[in-house]
Amino acid sequence: MTRDEWRWFVRQDGTEHCDADDRCKAVCGEIAQALGRCGYRTDILPYPGECGVQFRSVAQAAGMGRTGTNAFLLHPVWGPWIQLRLLATDVVSRETLVCSSPACTRCGGCVTACPAGAILKDSFDGLLCHSYRGGKGEYTPFGPERELKYCTICADVCPIGRQPKSSTDPFKDNR
Repeated sequence: MTRDEWRWFVRQDGTEHCDADDRCKAVCGEIAQALGRCGYRTDILPYPGECGVQFRSVAQAAGMGRTGTNAFLLHPVWGPWIQLRLLATDVVSRETLVCSSPACTRCGGCVTACPAGAILKDSFDGLLCHSYRGGKGEYTPFGPERELKYCTICADVCPIGRQPKSSTDPFKDNR
């Protein structure tokens, strides 16, 4: 996949879109259907603004990575180039994942690169980031429908997972 397939866009009609997230939702749908066939109730949770659950906190607790200075969940291999979705299910799992790598090296690249000044050494100001993105030229027309792309400067400069991984699905055999 290309970087643009990992980026979020806002279409002219106001809907948001990300190719990698579309794929993630499709995989979650496949998993939910498979669990349903096995008799388990499973729901795909909507994004945090709709369900109140902070996805990166759940992913961190599950051992998938750690939150970096830029407030992204950083996977030790893929860095910020991941998409998160949550399934709520009544399956009882005995699996425990532990992320032993701190992922974020605290290099300060995102702090220096952030045009909004929203990333500080020890904190992230989400409102300042959001205000900047909405009020500046970061939303530049892109794509066949003249979508507007979100700022991803902090992800672009992150040394963890510098290039988004290919579309190969590492979990395909574990479904």
